[in-house]
Amino acid sequence: MDDASIYLALNGDFIIHSRSFHQITAVMYSHCYQNMLSHQFISLILFTFLAKRTTTAHELSYYLDKYARDTIQSIHANFSLRLLSSAADEELNAVLSPLSLAITLSLTSAAASGITRVQINDVFARGFNNDAVQKYYSLLANRLLLGNNGTIVAPGLLVVLHLCDRAAVSKAMIDIAQDYLADILQFDCQNRSTTVALINQWIANQTKSEFKIFTRNVYNVDWHFMLVDSFYLNAAWHYPFDERRTITKDFYANEHTTTQVEMMSMWAFDKFKYTEDIDVQVLGLPYQLDSSLFLYVFLPREKFALRSIMRELTGRRLLFLIARCKTVDVEVEIPRFSIENHFELNLPLASLGIVEAFTSRADFPAISGQGMHVSMVIQKTQFEINERGSFPVNSTHEMPNDELSVLWQGGHIKFIANHPFLFVITKMDQMILIGHYSSKFST
Repeated sequence: MDDASIYLALNGDFIIHSRSFHQITAVMYSHCYQNMLSHQFISLILFTFLAKRTTTAHELSYYLDKYARDTIQSIHANFSLRLLSSAADEELNAVLSPLSLAITLSLTSAAASGITRVQINDVFARGFNNDAVQKYYSLLANRLLLGNNGTIVAPGLLVVLHLCDRAAVSKAMIDIAQDYLADILQFDCQNRSTTVALINQWIANQTKSEFKIFTRNVYNVDWHFMLVDSFYLNAAWHYPFDERRTITKDFYANEHTTTQVEMMSMWAFDKFKYTEDIDVQVLGLPYQLDSSLFLYVFLPREKFALRSIMRELTGRRLLFLIARCKTVDVEVEIPRFSIENHFELNLPLASLGIVEAFTSRADFPAISGQGMHVSMVIQKTQFEINERGSFPVNSTHEMPNDELSVLWQGGHIKFIANHPFLFVITKMDQMILIGHYSSKFST
């Protein structure tokens, strides 16, 4: 069959020619490996492309490369890793919501034009046109806000505008905010106390907590355009840990520091997902009542290799490892922890390439006339892992019934997270939270 042409029909409107069927399959599997993509995803790309045109195996290779580079999910995953590295030291506990921020940036892009818009899109959605980006993230904002039987994943976005003697908020800006379910607050430039109180109240309502971002003394009345995003997660484990098995153990923070942490443990039979490669072990813990919601922990095989892992890990490889996870029997030990962060993201975003938006050269025609620029991008995050799941500090949930403990003997998979690790939470194949834990807190 080497000299024969292979004809495949999809919807009756395309033909693929190849000297060898093996040539086509070799291309597909090669790209699965090199680009860290699942076979299902490669097949989707193949049929999507072939439905549009006639191609050869050589052309297919080119377009597989192109599509592998340009998937929103892989670009978003890469953005998430770069953002975390730019915003937080790997030796400190940190958590942020890259999806919440991407939704914020998408709204900002929708209000912008010219170089301002180009720079914003290049950072978190390079290669996609403006309409596609805005439609994608506005739909995500609407979908994620829906609670599912007590499981709540809710990003929030507040646009604070101090227009002073400028015209009122334009209809275009109001329409954009509605598309993203964002709130707009407009204040008199000198009404500092009221501004501070309303922003803090909005944050408290969004996160179901007593978060306070500002006090009157630190809020700058010269901030004319401020973006505040929040993220709230309330979800129980599908397989909760037994509190009676949580004990104090050593955690190796770095070469010179060993601390004591509360380590949750479980002998998990056919409950958790797992994969590994030469650098990391990956454990996937499902949440209850939402089959698309998972916590994935990326544990370096070497105790103090998190920094090098973060430097080398790409979004494509991260998604590949997640896609490769399979349900296994595994012995698990993972710390119980709570992280709270307040990120001012102007500098991290500028280091990634968003520069014009923070300067007097910014172009935001949907907001007002010339001179309006982003004064501050702020994200407030709190994330807790305990025996029950991920909840606000003061929430209460029932504990599971007693489970039979079984003593394992012989060889088995061990996932002992007793040194710094990376973690992500995914929903609907999107990275909604990313962070790292080292047992050390910023001061």
